[in-house]
Amino acid sequence: TFPLADNAVAVAAGLDTLLSTRLDGHAPPSFSLWLFCGCTDFGWWGGSLFLTATMQWLTPSYDFGSPVSEAGVARPLFFALQKVLQAHGANISTALPPPPPVVAFGTVVLTEQLSIWDALPVLAPHPVASATVRSFEELGFGYGYALYSTAIPPWTPPAITMGGMRDRAHIFVDRQLEQLCQRGSAGVDSVQCTAANVSAVCPAGWAPHAGGFWANLDPCNDCPHDHQNGTAARCAAKCTATPTCAAFEVYTGPDDPGGGACFLFVGGLKPPFTANADCLTCTKPAGGGGTGGAARRPASQGFTIGNGTFLLDGEPMRLFGGSLQHFRIPDQHWEHRLALARAMGLNAVQTLIPWWLMEPTPGAFVVDGQTDIVRFARLCQAHGLKIVLRPGPFICDGPDFGGMPWWLASTRVRTADPEFLNRVTIFYTKLFALLRAQRLTADLGGPIIMAQIDNEYGLFGSDKAYLGFLRDLWRAGLGPGVVIHSTDPPTSQILGGSRLAGILQTVDFGGENPATAFSVLRDSQRLVSAAPLPLMNSEYYTGGLAYWGGSAFPLADNA
Repeated sequence: TFPLADNAVAVAAGLDTLLSTRLDGHAPPSFSLWLFCGCTDFGWWGGSLFLTATMQWLTPSYDFGSPVSEAGVARPLFFALQKVLQAHGANISTALPPPPPVVAFGTVVLTEQLSIWDALPVLAPHPVASATVRSFEELGFGYGYALYSTAIPPWTPPAITMGGMRDRAHIFVDRQLEQLCQRGSAGVDSVQCTAANVSAVCPAGWAPHAGGFWANLDPCNDCPHDHQNGTAARCAAKCTATPTCAAFEVYTGPDDPGGGACFLFVGGLKPPFTANADCLTCTKPAGGGGTGGAARRPASQGFTIGNGTFLLDGEPMRLFGGSLQHFRIPDQHWEHRLALARAMGLNAVQTLIPWWLMEPTPGAFVVDGQTDIVRFARLCQAHGLKIVLRPGPFICDGPDFGGMPWWLASTRVRTADPEFLNRVTIFYTKLFALLRAQRLTADLGGPIIMAQIDNEYGLFGSDKAYLGFLRDLWRAGLGPGVVIHSTDPPTSQILGGSRLAGILQTVDFGGENPATAFSVLRDSQRLVSAAPLPLMNSEYYTGGLAYWGGSAFPLADNA
C-alpha cells in the first residue's frame, strides 16, 4: 500500500484527499509525514525486516522517498506537497534555505589491507575461553562482532550445531568462507565442516560506549556516591550556588526517616530507592536566581482535546507534521532541516527517543550531540514548530531491537514484566524530568504537544496492563498539557489491541482510502469516548523501507 517514492504526483494527491476528508462531528484530520526528511542509520544501528523466510537487512540510508533527501536536498515531492499544504491553509512564510554543499566522491575501490586473522592479536589480545558458545549479553556487549573459534578433532562427525541464531554468521573452515547463515535461512542448525578449524564471525550492532549524565548537570555531580542522602533544600542550595547548574533530579527514598523526602541522584537509581513521579525536578528561572522547592505553575493550558479537535491553549489547532528524527541527522544540520520543514508548510515535527543510545549501559544517561533532545527541542521552538514525541520504549522504525537497549534482551519486553517495567520507569522518569525541568512541555510554554505510547502495539499484543502503566507514567512525567496517543494500522482487530481510555488512538497508512481508514478509527475511538476525538494519520507514508537487495528508491541524491 506504499506509494512509489518517486511518484510525487500520487503522494501529493493522496495527501490532498486525506486533508479533504470530513467525518461528521470531527474536525478536519491532522497528519504527520513518514518521513519528511531522509536520515542515516550510523554504525551498527540498523535492524532488519523479517517478513519472509530470510531477514532483509536495512540500508544505512533511512529515506522512505521523503520530500527532503538524506543530504538535505528538497526533492520534487517537497514542492508538490508545499502546494497541497498551502491550499489547505498552511502558512508558507519561510523562505527556502540554501541547499547544503554536496560532494560527489565517485567510485571508491576497496581493497583488503589486513585480514581478520592477522588482526586478531590486536583486536582480541585476551580471548575468552569457554566450553560453550557465549552470547553477546554474556560477554558484556550488545553490538559489533564476536569471533568464535574451535578445533574439531578428526574423529568427530563433520558437522556443528548453531541453534537459536538471532542475526547471522559467516562460517569459515581453515580461514576460507564456507557458508553464510542467518536467522530464517536453511542449514543454520547443521553446518557441514570438512576440516579442523571452524570459526564463526557474528555481526550485530555497534559497540556500546561509556555514558554519563547530561552536560549541564556536571557541576552538581561531585557527590561521593550514586546518590546523596540529603534534603531537597540542600540540593537546591547547591544548585543555586553553581551558576551553570540548570536543574537537578530528586527521588523518594523509602527508608528516609522523614517519611519520603527527596534526594539528588547523579547516576542510575540504586535500591532501595525507586523513581517516584511525586518528587519534583527543581529548575533555575531563566533570568538566574535560586531554585524553588517545587516546580513552577504551568504557564498555559497546553495541548488538549475538545469538540473532536486538538486545542492549543484552548484554540483549535490542526497538525501538519513530518518525521524529522534528530538522532539520525548530524546535529550541525538540525537547523537547516527545521527551516526546510517550515518552508514546506509544516507546523510540527515528529521525532523519536533512541533509548539504546541514551542508556547504552544500565544507569547511564547520555544527552549530547545527536541525542541532545533539549537542544533539538529549543531549535524547534525557535522555528515555530511543535513536537510530536515518540519516546518508546519500542520505537520500531529500523533500529536493532526496536530501539531498546541490548541489555534488556533477558526481559520480556513490551509486556508488564516487572523487570522490564522497572527499567522503563528508571529511564523515562529521568527523561521526562529533564524535559519538564527545561520547560519543554506545552503546559510550561514548550514545544512538546504529544507523546506516543510504544509503536503499533496492536500488531504485537494487547497487554492492557503494560499500556496502562505507560499511560500513567507518561502522564505523571509529562504533565497535563501533552496528549498521550498511540498509532496502529487502521483495522478493527489491530486497534483493539492498543485501545485504552486515556490514550488517543491514531492510525498510519499510505495508500488506503482516508475516509475508510478514519471511519475504522472513529469506530474504535467511540468505544472509549462518547465525545468525538481528533482524527490523525500519524504516519502518512511517502515510501517504504529500503533493504539490501530490494531497494527501489532513488538514493543517488544522498551522496
